[in-house]
Amino acid sequence: MPEMNGFETSEAIRSGADENAGIYIVALTAGVLSEEREHVFKSGANDFLAKPLRVNELVGVIEKAYMFIF
Repeated sequence: MPEMNGFETSEAIRSGADENAGIYIVALTAGVLSEEREHVFKSGANDFLAKPLRVNELVGVIEKAYMFIF
């Protein structure tokens, strides 16, 4: 993204109004190191998917997001 990376975007969403609390943020990244994973969650993301993406992992995250929203 030209103006912000994913971490900055998550932080901006979470620092906004309370209406953003219901947004389920999933980070999709090629970084799989534990430090990167921690940074994803500290920035405000709810979940994490690593590339290459596996369909069963994506389905699991969608199910968690659905339960979070509804």
